[in-house]
Order: sequence, then structure tokens, then C-alpha cells
Amino acid sequence: MASFDSRALRSQGATCALAVALLAVPLAASAQVVFDGNIIHGNGNLTQAGQYRSDNLPAFPLGSCPIGFTTQQLAEVAYIENSFTDPLLTAAINLGGPVWRPAAGSPAYPGNPGHGKAVNVPADGWFEQTCYVGALDSLETNDWTLGWTYYDSLGIGRTDLDLTRPIRILDNIRFDNVYFLTADTNFVFRGQVRVVPGGILDIAPGTQCFGEKATTGTLIVERGGIIRAEGTAAQPIVMTSDDALFGGPQTRGGWGGINILGRALANCLGTNGTAGDDTCFSEGGAVGVYGGNDDADSSGVLRYVRVEYSGREITVDNELNSFTFNAVGSRTKLEYLQAHRGGDDGLEFFGGSARIKYAIATDGTDDGFDWQVGYRGKGQFIVVRTSQDLTPSTSGGVGQLGEKGLECDNFEFGNDFLPRSNPECANFTVVGDRRSGPGGGNGIQFRRGTGATFINSIVWNHELQGLRITDATTWNALCNAGFTRPGLYSCAVTGVDEIAAGKVFLSRGTPNPFRNSIAIRFALPREARVSVNLYDANGRQVARVADKDMAAGDHVITWDVKRELPSGMYFYRVEAGDLVSHGKIVRAD
Repeated sequence: MASFDSRALRSQGATCALAVALLAVPLAASAQVVFDGNIIHGNGNLTQAGQYRSDNLPAFPLGSCPIGFTTQQLAEVAYIENSFTDPLLTAAINLGGPVWRPAAGSPAYPGNPGHGKAVNVPADGWFEQTCYVGALDSLETNDWTLGWTYYDSLGIGRTDLDLTRPIRILDNIRFDNVYFLTADTNFVFRGQVRVVPGGILDIAPGTQCFGEKATTGTLIVERGGIIRAEGTAAQPIVMTSDDALFGGPQTRGGWGGINILGRALANCLGTNGTAGDDTCFSEGGAVGVYGGNDDADSSGVLRYVRVEYSGREITVDNELNSFTFNAVGSRTKLEYLQAHRGGDDGLEFFGGSARIKYAIATDGTDDGFDWQVGYRGKGQFIVVRTSQDLTPSTSGGVGQLGEKGLECDNFEFGNDFLPRSNPECANFTVVGDRRSGPGGGNGIQFRRGTGATFINSIVWNHELQGLRITDATTWNALCNAGFTRPGLYSCAVTGVDEIAAGKVFLSRGTPNPFRNSIAIRFALPREARVSVNLYDANGRQVARVADKDMAAGDHVITWDVKRELPSGMYFYRVEAGDLVSHGKIVRAD
């Protein structure tokens, strides 16, 4: 990050030698806080130092940290691939139709000035390596948020719901066998609708469910129950408040959301947590118990599911959220989920090892992405936008400084309980909104002893700091663990040996800039059906120059440009089966 002055380490008697020592820390695999490859900008008082806040700093040298080690030093000395630069993301605060892709030329995209890079993601077969940061790349054709999401604040006169379907009320029903909800009927959740052990609830694409406000209708999947809610981008499964049945308006807190109770490990009972299959009690009233010792537990599938206007405070610090994942295991499939205008958190994880991709949390009254009680899952391609109409004094609890993009805890009543919360997060876009209001609180807060990996992401436009680290237990854990730098990922074409081994699939366009023609060069690690498409800066396709079977090895496809094509920025995309590579090119007059 530009212009950091390592002399800041001299505070309280530290010297520049400590900065050198810090940079030389061995790359231990057990690092508790990894924060690297991110763009952090426009938060706090808009200065570089204003992006960060540190609370309860250790008063003595601890592990890898010198005296006075701060959040800013973690982001700029311990980790060196973060950047303080404008991500060009202002369209993300369009309330009715946000665009989560940064504008053309953004430093979030590979090779662009200001950042233009990404660090290595965990090599575990689940994370997808990208050359860009944030939740989306530059092409509209790749925008996974389009077609199934919803952003209206009041839900009046909406046209995305079919209210002519017959209505069936599910009155405190318990599904103990296989049951199907189909798109030809609208279903009302009255009271607690439960999938109990041995039960399977199948929900078809396009199905609409309405939580009854009067009875705090809530969907609960108990331990041993299975939900299979698999919508599509064209036919998402919508779960909203029953105010929509009466023409609206719809408001936050209209029903109780989705609550899944799993058998993975949590730490609510102290060190060793629920390894003995003891149980934790879910927040949100009499929802049920969760926990166990099976981190590979499966509660089913949620895919293309939208939860709107849900969440409700039952008692102080005891709320229902939009999505609540209690000790949910890693074999549960969570993809393409949106939490919108909830009365508490959007996506909250209590322990467990759940993995989530392609998810959005917009405009709730509390945090967008929240974890605690020993959560050790994974998240990638996540969008969070905090609400513009909440201030630090009206949300988040006393002393917690308001609604946050991410609120990250180990455990409130045992900061060092094991297993420690330590999820891995990549490609998040975390947006505050202070356009016509104060915009909530911090972008991210690590507190109460949590660990975390947070990489290749954007944190932008929050009223308070972008990254805040709180509590001595958090500092103790991260300093004792040391600092593992992920290292930069190379987005350039590498050696032939690596290509032949199938380790990379990369491309480049030459010359760049170009005038009349450009050669798209790429190397296939294996035989595949290959398409090469060209797009303008708005994501519109302007040419397809290849669509055929190709053998493994080096290839060159030439794009001869039509004379009438204007100069400017373009993008190419090479697809070969499940492999994708793309890049930016510029046509000059």
C-alpha cells in the first residue's frame, strides 16, 4: 500500500528493526489473521490511516507483534499486497438497481494501475483462483447477480411475484417424510414449519413462500432433516413476508427466515465444543439445538434462494436473521443466496464448517455476514451492502459502533474457546452507503478472539473504518500465530511445462493496444471445445472468433476488426470446457 511510513513502529520504544524482524517472520501455516490482496478505500475519514481502527492493543511484545502493533501495520507491514485506491464502485449504491461490478479501468481488474493483482487463494480444490479482486469480474456476461435478485425497499406493486396462484397454509407443520413444495401453489409459513430428523423438504424452482407476520412464520431444518431448495437464475425460490399477499408495503421483520441446525462442531460449550455431540441452543427463541462432531455433515442444498423482509428481535441480543446456519457442515451446498432488507443479520454462521459461494446480503438492520461460536467454513464471491438509514447509535448494540459489513467473533463468553473461529474468505465486495444517510458502522470487525483469512476483496464507503480489530484475545491469537503471506498469483502466461501439466490456463492478446487486428494467444492443458468471444466495455458481445474443438497445446486466434468498430476498451473471453481465461484489450485509432 502506497506511502506507508514504517517509522510508525517506533511508538512506545519500538524501532525500525522490529519492522524488519516482522517482515522476516516464517510463513507458518497456522496464521490466525490473514488480510492481503485487498482494496480498502473510502471508509472512515477517507485518509489512508482512517481505513483502520485498533482497540485493546497488547501492552507488551507478543509473538510476532512488536509493542503497539496496530491494524494498519497488520494490513501494510505484515501483509503487503493491500492497496489504498478508489475501486470505482459508485454504482453499487444505486438502491433499486445496484451494479456490483467496478467501472471499467478499476484497479480491481488485472493489470490496471493502483492494484491490478490478486494473491493466491487456498489450494484446496474449492476456492477458484481469480486475477481480479471483489466478487465480480469486469464482464456483464459473467455477472452472477443478474436475473434472480431483488432490491426494492418497500415491495409495493412488485411484478416478480405471481399472486394468482392458490394459497396453501403450512400451519406449524412438521415434515417427517419426503414432502414437495411446487411452483403452482403459494405457501404460507404459519408459526414454526420444521423439517425434523428423517424428513426431506424438496422445493421446486420458482416456488414462492410467504412467512406469516402475525405468527412470526419461520422455516427450521433440524439436525438430521434435509432441505433441497434448488431454484435457477430464471426461476429463483422466493421466501418473503406475507405483506406481499396484501399488496404491501413490506417491511423488515416480517417473518423469521430460514434456520438450519446441523451436526458440525461448535464451541459454545467451551474447549472441545460439541465433539461429544452435546448441544447448543439456537438464538431466535425456541428454534432448537445444534452441534455435534461431524464437520462433513449435510443439511441439503440451498441454491438460487432469496429471503426478503425477514428477521426479528425476540429479546435483546436474541434475534432471528434472514439465513441462520447453526453448526452446518461442509457438505451442505449453499450457492446463489440473497438476504434482503432483513430485521437483523443477513447471513449468520454459528460454528460449523459451511461453505458458501455467490451470495448477497443487502440493506439489513444489522451485519451482512456474521460468524461466531467456532465457525471454520469458507466463503467466496460474496456481496454485502450495509443500510444507509442506520447510524452507529441506532444499530449494533451499545459500544459496537453500528451495523457492519462483516462482524467476526470467536465466542462472546469464551474468547479463547476451541475450535477457534477461523474461516477463509476470498472475493468479497463489502459496500457501505452514506449517500443520503450515515451508512452504518465498520466494513469488517475482527473481535472476541476470532481468526480469519480475508483476501482479494474490496472494502469501500463505510462511515467508520474499513477494518477494525478489537479485544486483547484477538490480538493475542493473531500475534502468537505469526503471519503467512499468500503470495501474488501470476496472471501472465507461464512456462510450457506448467501448461502441459494442466496447472494453468492463461491467455494474452497481442499487440495491445491494437489497430486492425489482434492475436489472442492461449495454451490448452487438454483437448477441449473452445469458444473465443469479444465484448465491449459495457459487456455486450461484439464478435465470436472461435467455436470449435481444439487439441492440447499452444493456439493463436486472430480477430480482424471491422472498420466501423469504435476505438476504446474491449475484453476477450476464452472458454475451454470448465476452464476460463479473459483479458482486457484496447483498440486505438
